[in-house]
Amino acid sequence: MHLFFSILWVTLQIFAFSIYVGSIFRGKTKPHLYTWLLWWILWTIVTIVQITNDAGWAILISGLMAGCNLTLAGLSLKYGETSLTKRDKYLLLAALLTIILWQISSNDLIAITLVCFIDAVAFYFTFKKSYKKPYDEKLSSYILWTLQFVSFALAVDNPTPTNLLYPVFLATIELIFVFFLIWRRNLRKK
Repeated sequence: MHLFFSILWVTLQIFAFSIYVGSIFRGKTKPHLYTWLLWWILWTIVTIVQITNDAGWAILISGLMAGCNLTLAGLSLKYGETSLTKRDKYLLLAALLTIILWQISSNDLIAITLVCFIDAVAFYFTFKKSYKKPYDEKLSSYILWTLQFVSFALAVDNPTPTNLLYPVFLATIELIFVFFLIWRRNLRKK
């Protein structure tokens, strides 16, 4: 079953990634360099932690996400936004501090907890923007990502808190955001 959910996730990711990259090449999407660099750092931490904690097939997922995020950061250099805000600096610094704290403590659960915290702070800005502009985010993408992260959690062979925390966190925050967008859109219609 773990292999099935890994293949399901990879299939959904290839589909979602292809749509996003196509949108970049058509000039409809301008990826933000530092956001994708941040996510690359976070997913690289998750990948290394999952390797050391024997997460099984889920390692394929986290490794692919790290690679996709690095690719999008690279595409951002030519097709995206490269301005660096204070928020970007703080989040990137927090990600780098996570690596340092993780290495000092040698505690993988602390690293994953910090990754979740940084990701939550970064996601806050999406919530903030979407409160006023609920149609600026593609609802179907967030539904797809929710399904992907549920598959990610189900792909973990060794279901320890360290291996499950990030996929469960991501599935939860994406699902909350789906309901948030629906709620804000319904209020706009009224």
